This record gives sequence, structure tokens and C-alpha cells, in this order.
Amino acid sequence: MEGASTVVLGTFIGITRGEGLIARTATKGTNMSNPTLEDIQLAKAMGHTREKKPIAYTQEAILEAKAIFAEFEEFTGGLRVILLIHRSKDGASHSSRHERMLFTRDSDEFKETLAFLLEERAKHPLQNLRVYSSVNKRNLQKAIRAFKFDQLEMDYQNEQVQSDFYTAIKSRFASCLMRPTSKATSYFVFDIDNPMTLDEALGIIERSGFSEMIVKQYATKNGWHIVTLPFNHTKLEKEIPFHRDGLLLLKF
Repeated sequence: MEGASTVVLGTFIGITRGEGLIARTATKGTNMSNPTLEDIQLAKAMGHTREKKPIAYTQEAILEAKAIFAEFEEFTGGLRVILLIHRSKDGASHSSRHERMLFTRDSDEFKETLAFLLEERAKHPLQNLRVYSSVNKRNLQKAIRAFKFDQLEMDYQNEQVQSDFYTAIKSRFASCLMRPTSKATSYFVFDIDNPMTLDEALGIIERSGFSEMIVKQYATKNGWHIVTLPFNHTKLEKEIPFHRDGLLLLKF
């Protein structure tokens, strides 16, 4: 399985609603000049093509991405997921929801992809599009195992269910990668919205003895996010809404 893992890590994968999976076979992290049969089979299953990676062309998007990257740099390394989303609470209907999901393997790709999504966002000024990224790195091996279990389960389903699964196989794997069980790190994201204030939330965490676990805090559209290392949240003197495997809001 080592060869198969290498070829997946050596790709940049993009998923968009209605477009399926777009990928490029990269030169970094894999030796495609002499691929094994397993490499080739996995590449075909993942839908790899020679598509170019997403690139931003406007200076505005590149500079904005550079500033956002500097603020969130500690959350850009490793296998990550970045999303461009038009949320229903921001006026999107199911038919008009604009969404892109892109995967990056390192900080350099993260910055490039972020610039690309910011440029895409600028093309839709009348929509309240948001850019998110996963707070936790993803574990490819865990996602592959989850995907194999899903495939085995399909053996016991009827033909229609199997058809639905295998005709959307690329998005099925993306779903496995985004499952909490496929995270490689364990940061929490505390979501502070009205009526709770940032000072109140920080006070709760401090009085409960966990202030040293705070890694980052930043403003969101309607409040604040507090990112922490994992700890026993049940020991907080008052409950604060949080996500074990949440998303960072990079642009709103």
C-alpha cells in the first residue's frame, strides 16, 4: 500500500459541485516515471488527469491570500481542505449554492489555492461567499481505510444503492477524507456568537484552568473563533459551543 499512498499524496485534488474530481499528477512526492501497477490503478480510480493546478492571476487576490496566509500559517501545513461556500443562511438555495472543495498537501499549495479561491469569490460579488479551511490536518491512510469499509458495505446493498455510490465515487472518497475520524491533529474550534462575548468566553476558559490551551482567536462575521489544543471541555464552568474538527473562517 506504500506505493498507492505515495501517488495520492503526490496529487493536488479539486472537487467542485457538478464537476466531480479534478486532479493533476504531480512530480513532488511520487515517481510517475516508473509507476507500479497499483499506482496506475489507484490513479485511475481517483480520476487523475493532467489538469493544471488552480492559479490566481489578479494581484489583489494574491496579496490578500498572502495576508490571510500570514495570519493562519500554523494551520496550512500537511494535507488540508479549503472550501468556497455560499451558505443557505447567507441566501443560497440548494440550486444556487456555489461551492468548491480543494485539497492541498503543504503550505505553498495552501497559499496558491487560497489565492485562487479568493479570485473565484471576487467573480460573484452579489453572493455572500465564504472561504473556509479545515483546522485539522487530514490523515490519508485513515481516509483510505474508511473508504474501503464503505466499499465493502456496498457489497450488501441493492443495485440502485451501489449505482449511486460508484457513480459518485470521487466525492465519496472526499467525504471519507473530511470525516472526523480522518483528522491528523485534534484542535478544537470554539464558536462565540451573541449573546456570549469574547471576553466572557475567555473568562470561562481562564477560570476553568485551560487558558494555556488557547492557540488562536480571531473575529468572524458574527462573533469570534477561539482555537485550542484538545482538553476536557466538560470541566468548563459554563458550556461554550465548539467543534472537535471544525473549520476556520478565512474570508467572509
